[in-house]
Amino acid sequence: MSQTILVTGASGFIGSALAEALGRGPNTVVAHRGRADGDLADLEVVCELVKEVTPDLVFHLAAEPDRGAALDSEDPSRAVTYMIAKNLADVLPSYTRVVSVGSAKQYGPRSTHATESEPQRPMSLYGQVKALAEVELARLPGCVSLRLGPVYGPGQPATGFIPVVLDRCCRGRDAFEVDPYLWSPLYIDDAVQALMATGLALGVEGSTFNVASPETRSLADIAHVCAVECGWPLEEARERISASPGSYKGYLIDARRFATRLGWRPKVSLGDGIARCARHTRREENGE
Repeated sequence: MSQTILVTGASGFIGSALAEALGRGPNTVVAHRGRADGDLADLEVVCELVKEVTPDLVFHLAAEPDRGAALDSEDPSRAVTYMIAKNLADVLPSYTRVVSVGSAKQYGPRSTHATESEPQRPMSLYGQVKALAEVELARLPGCVSLRLGPVYGPGQPATGFIPVVLDRCCRGRDAFEVDPYLWSPLYIDDAVQALMATGLALGVEGSTFNVASPETRSLADIAHVCAVECGWPLEEARERISASPGSYKGYLIDARRFATRLGWRPKVSLGDGIARCARHTRREENGE
């Protein structure tokens, strides 16, 4: 039987890819693309949307973007992201299935991989607000909370780490440093499949899962892969691109519980994913 699916945040990188993938199936997909479709921080707008759509399943990704604001910042995104989640939790019927998409930044930077049972210690405004939004939506009995690691792929905003490094490496061979961070980047197609699998899974209501790639690499290692895709010899990449001094940490999460419970495994390796991003970058540069 077909369902009506609401995707909030459908203008974002992950949300747009998810809405497109869902649209290829038999269900009715309503993609809410941001303020142009109505401000979800306004309770009346949410009431009207839910009344009109009557969704069976909601993928909630709507949030203000991560601007790198500090925990004590007065950035207005704090209120907006929280109010969107609160409004949905207040308005959606209790039987609605909801997939709430959070972030590994809820745990804060770490040197080991966090499991779902470990305390959240966000060190950024974005991580804190995502944690608060998750609590609101978890009031719904049908909610499943996902905490995503970093997601990348073709079409990612140009400010992302991999697009920035690919652009720099394809334009020249100047030496540069990257932060001493560890990363488990997940390719966009794998992230979308994880979300869709969660929407279909039975008996996971009320659960929280980490979702990330099992491949953990330093930013320097990832930059080396990007450089090789841009034609640099590997030894030259290792010589010219290095990590700045400091202890290695990152937004590291352990996704084994999700993989075991839902039978999900990423299909795209880091090398293959960066190769796809590089081809996309070259096509854009050539105006294709």
